[in-house]
Amino acid sequence: MLQRLRDAGADRDEQAAAQFATRLREEMFPEPEPFTWANRVAPERRWQRRVWVHARLRWRRQPPPHPGAHQLLLLRLGAATVGRLDYQVCDQCRCGYVRQLDVSDRYRGLGLGTRAIRVARRGRDGYRWSTTAQYPTNGTFWAAVRLPEDHEGACPHMQRP
Repeated sequence: MLQRLRDAGADRDEQAAAQFATRLREEMFPEPEPFTWANRVAPERRWQRRVWVHARLRWRRQPPPHPGAHQLLLLRLGAATVGRLDYQVCDQCRCGYVRQLDVSDRYRGLGLGTRAIRVARRGRDGYRWSTTAQYPTNGTFWAAVRLPEDHEGACPHMQRP
């Protein structure tokens, strides 16, 4: 790295140092690109796998110890946990806040995240739901489940981590 710095002349010239820093930043932190699914599985087999996974999927809720605290919804296939939804709900303000949704790489693209969001929203009609500022590559998912980004965070009644 030091040799690259010297070769670019960044050790002697301010302008060369700024250009070197810009190139190095672009190499180390490239712009994120939307996730693309590999076309390894034929579409008809992907549909069969999706139906099979949804049929075997079980939900395990970990209710909050008190109102406004974190709730966990675990997505399980047999003994394995394949996903997790961390969210909070305030019945007083009638709002819900999705903190984190994680689905194992192997099970992404099968609709499990969308289904987890639907399960969390069930029985809470009329509530205003939002999420944290997510990675830029997740924008299509959050738009599909109609969850806007809320940069202010949860309501004042919700417990902070």
